[in-house]
Amino acid sequence: MIENYRKCYQKYSRNETLNAFKKREAMVPWDMLRKSYQKLASSPESYFVLRGNYATSHALNCISAYIMGIGDRHLSNHMVDLTNGKMIAINFGHAFGSATQFLDIPDLIPFRMTRQLRNLLLPLREKGVIEGTMVHSLRALRQHKEQLISTMDVFIKEPSLDWQVRLLYCSLRLVIRISLSKCCKERNSGNEQSQRGHQW
Repeated sequence: MIENYRKCYQKYSRNETLNAFKKREAMVPWDMLRKSYQKLASSPESYFVLRGNYATSHALNCISAYIMGIGDRHLSNHMVDLTNGKMIAINFGHAFGSATQFLDIPDLIPFRMTRQLRNLLLPLREKGVIEGTMVHSLRALRQHKEQLISTMDVFIKEPSLDWQVRLLYCSLRLVIRISLSKCCKERNSGNEQSQRGHQW
């Protein structure tokens, strides 16, 4: 899979990729999530509350995942509470940036903000509740950074077995890369010397 991803990355330009994405996006109705929330709501007022709950919870999840380096944020790792409309994030197996290092296709996008999500939040889209919540949550995290750091200190001092295995795996990959690099350099320098010998 990673090989196919690499070939596509090399073969297609940004514009070709965007056009292909937009074609696939057009296959899904633009307001599917919006209609789902409208069905959940018993009145216009309750729709407003459900939508606000979703926007607030999604913004908080995005900022928290960004700060903690939580990756692997595909659709199956997002759920919606049908009683209040809040978004619930699940599966935190990739934290502290490990999704960028260990997944076959690395997580490079910090937030999920698709057309469906943006259209649920019409007319303001991400400029309304989402942006405001993100700003306030970052400010709160900055004001209480000591609590955040002391909580994270546990993960530094008591790494889980899973992280230790990943660290070992990463170290082995690094050692192999360095070894291969040295072998290639030695082989290349040997070839250059033999070519020089033939020239004389």
